[in-house]
Amino acid sequence: MKKQNYLFLAAALMVAGFTFNACKKDNGTTISAPPASAREIPVDEIKNGVTITGGTLKTGSAPAPNSNINFEVASNSQSVTQNSDFEINFKSTANITKAYLQLKDASGNKIDGYYEVPVNTGSSSPNRLAKKQPSKPNKLASPRTDSLPYYSIDANVAPTVAAGTFCYSYCVVDDQGNISQVQTVCVTIASWGGNPNIVGEWVFEKNVPEMNTIYPDFDSTYVFCNGSTAPTGFIYELDRSNEEWLFVLNADGTYYETYKSTSRPLNDSLTQVNCTAVYDNPTNFHDKYSGNWSSNTTDNKLYVVDYKHEDLINPANNYDYTNGSVYLDGQVAVVVNNKLVITDTWFDNNNNPVEVKTYFKRK
Repeated sequence: MKKQNYLFLAAALMVAGFTFNACKKDNGTTISAPPASAREIPVDEIKNGVTITGGTLKTGSAPAPNSNINFEVASNSQSVTQNSDFEINFKSTANITKAYLQLKDASGNKIDGYYEVPVNTGSSSPNRLAKKQPSKPNKLASPRTDSLPYYSIDANVAPTVAAGTFCYSYCVVDDQGNISQVQTVCVTIASWGGNPNIVGEWVFEKNVPEMNTIYPDFDSTYVFCNGSTAPTGFIYELDRSNEEWLFVLNADGTYYETYKSTSRPLNDSLTQVNCTAVYDNPTNFHDKYSGNWSSNTTDNKLYVVDYKHEDLINPANNYDYTNGSVYLDGQVAVVVNNKLVITDTWFDNNNNPVEVKTYFKRK
């Protein structure tokens, strides 16, 4: 089964001053890794390798701003990885319908033309965790939460684009035709690998705090019983056992993880009949995800992209992520007392931030 992924903007490089003409081991020793690439990606490489999904490339200059409608970006810098999808996220109190977007290099040289692109509407509802996921719990994926409705534009970095930096400037348009002021974001495409301190084979040990502490109903699922207009909550699975989670970061920038467990999942259809929990016979799960990772010793942020999922029990369920599926997107990862510690901020059911540390020990 596919694991749930959450994509966040991550601040890694601050570059300012660009304009948009129209739409104006562990033994206490720390090893130093090379810094993120400072290469300025050429305009032709950007035009041929950065895709704005659903966007139409138009000639000339975009319409000029004509209002100050609310338009907020998380940061003026963003980190992404090679050969992967990414999101251009923003928030607004207005009813946004589209955006005008200009791709450029880090010196402000623009590609010919600009993109007119529809936007995707997100949700301010937190805690969109996939609970029916016995093959791979979301131990490393935090729920998204926002104080305002968020919007996103989908984009992709092709394998032909090497590590380096490019920028985009954009403004947004609401349903009344109001055009916002311009925001500029510069993107660092990180090279694979990097931080040698986190290289190794790591075995999951614990989350602090545990998920059940943050989300009291995390182990529950909800079923609409026959004739009922309201869902009834049940424990999703019984007798989870034989859990093994191996997380491997190789020095060459490749990664894989395997997850193995046995459990008795709730049988939704049989449970619906009499609104009494019915569980299947024990089911074995054994999955492998593989792809690439990137990190450095400057900010210790870890980026992981999946390119393949393998069901090691039933290969018919194998799946390739052609454009990559972002798994970790800038969570801090350090080695402390010979344990890999990945830190993230989650939000409880009252939308309060909770710092969660996931611990792995060396195999």
